Amino acid sequence: VFLVGSSGSGKSTFMRLILREERASQGMVHVLGKDLARMSNWKVPHMRRQLGTVFQDFRLLPNKTVAQNVAFA
Repeated sequence: VFLVGSSGSGKSTFMRLILREERASQGMVHVLGKDLARMSNWKVPHMRRQLGTVFQDFRLLPNKTVAQNVAFA
């Protein structure tokens, strides 16, 4: 799946919701059949590992080496 759109159309907000970096103020967000509002915090990393995301800025961890960033993914 590719997510494209003009500036300000909500792409980044959508991704933050899918990755549960933000919570929806209304409505529901379901990922892999799970309601993210009901998902416990300790299950979020496991859910994220099942998704593949590539961001425009790559979101690398600046204090890690390339190998450590790849291994962390």
